[in-house]
Amino acid sequence: MCRIERIGWARWEAGWALDVVADHFLYHMVRNLVGTAMALMAKEDPAGEAARILAARDRGQAGATAPPHGLCLEEVGYPA
Repeated sequence: MCRIERIGWARWEAGWALDVVADHFLYHMVRNLVGTAMALMAKEDPAGEAARILAARDRGQAGATAPPHGLCLEEVGYPA
């Protein structure tokens, strides 16, 4: 189980950036989050749809895995 401590979109010169801070990451986790967020943008109630997807606990309900282009790891932190 991963604990996402912070996640949010921010504008930058090339478009949008998704900032995710977590205690650790699973394989394709951020790509799956981005793909799902992109799919939710087309929904009438994105927050409600996200809650439904999470409650279903079924990866098949979420969006497609986003391509890796533009994805970068900026920092790794370790507890003191």
